[in-house]
Amino acid sequence: MLLNIAFLFFWPILQGTPVYTELSKFWNRGETIETGLAHPIGAVVCPSPDSSAGWLVAADSSGKMMELRYDGVRWSVVRTFPAGAPLVTLCSGAAYPDMEFRLYAGTKAGQVLEISRGTIGWSKREIVQLPGPIKAVVATDAAAGGVVSRIFAIDGDGKVAYLLPPPGDKASPSAPGSGRWSAQFLPEMPGGASQLATNMYKASSWVVAAGPTGLVYRYIQDSLGQWSSAAWTKMAAGAKCMAPSADPSMRDVAVYYSGTDGLFRYLFYGYTDDMKARVPVADGITNLIGAGNQRRFNEFFGVTGDEFSMFEFDFEDKAWHKVPIGKIDPPAVSATFGYGRNEPIGQMYVTCANGKVYEFVRYKMK
Repeated sequence: MLLNIAFLFFWPILQGTPVYTELSKFWNRGETIETGLAHPIGAVVCPSPDSSAGWLVAADSSGKMMELRYDGVRWSVVRTFPAGAPLVTLCSGAAYPDMEFRLYAGTKAGQVLEISRGTIGWSKREIVQLPGPIKAVVATDAAAGGVVSRIFAIDGDGKVAYLLPPPGDKASPSAPGSGRWSAQFLPEMPGGASQLATNMYKASSWVVAAGPTGLVYRYIQDSLGQWSSAAWTKMAAGAKCMAPSADPSMRDVAVYYSGTDGLFRYLFYGYTDDMKARVPVADGITNLIGAGNQRRFNEFFGVTGDEFSMFEFDFEDKAWHKVPIGKIDPPAVSATFGYGRNEPIGQMYVTCANGKVYEFVRYKMK
């Protein structure tokens, strides 16, 4: 109830003149990691099983991959290894009951690869073949209590696939599984999908897919595993980047949406109209991070020009704040959260086209 009352003040403010408060709070600039990759597609964190550290893995479009490790002082390259095929997209997730994180990569030829970290290096296998090139591979957050990641992909035809591992296929790092995954295709949307945001909603998954014409579809999975779909809204431009959020009204799914027209929208229950959903304070975002286990519905992060910033709605002064965190060397190609360091504090990584990965670390609470 208190959240809903506060929310009555939340959205109308967005329709007025945006307020910028340059506080530079909560986050410090970490290390700038020189990968030397010529055409990076991004870097993702693959946490270790004991949650005390993780591997940061950067990838090049040629298929070259690089494992980096933080030793408490600086980042260094542990090894490089080949994916064996040109890559388009990369994510990490814990898709098995062992809760160990693995990498999931989409190739130009339409393969989805699973890449596991073992005691002597990385092993890889093709888990599914789809029409190429793969446009996106996305994993939901894994959580304590055995809530595994769910893996989704957009194939070269714009179809959204829910990827399911075979029963009993544990794919341990020491003995990768050999079973083929299955692809359960969600109902098609007119014009196909080009961007995807997904999250857990109550007991099931939800997916929001957007196409190049600005059409946005919503998919909900019920308790029996069946998917339903419907056109959710229509934007004036296609999606450049999307990320999931929590619905502040606690009624529906919610998505942060950066459009190819340079305008930013926040879509949720009752606010899916193109004009009504716009958030001018965040216009111009090129790479976006939304809600998750380190995030809140009134806080998101993005790259605008040469600056990585946090955007936060403050209920006390009833305004969005833009909080610059640090400069980067654009263009950025990806931005991600993850516990890459051996420290239980928030970390973010922005990968740029010049091969540099910019690290940002949340302040330690004393």
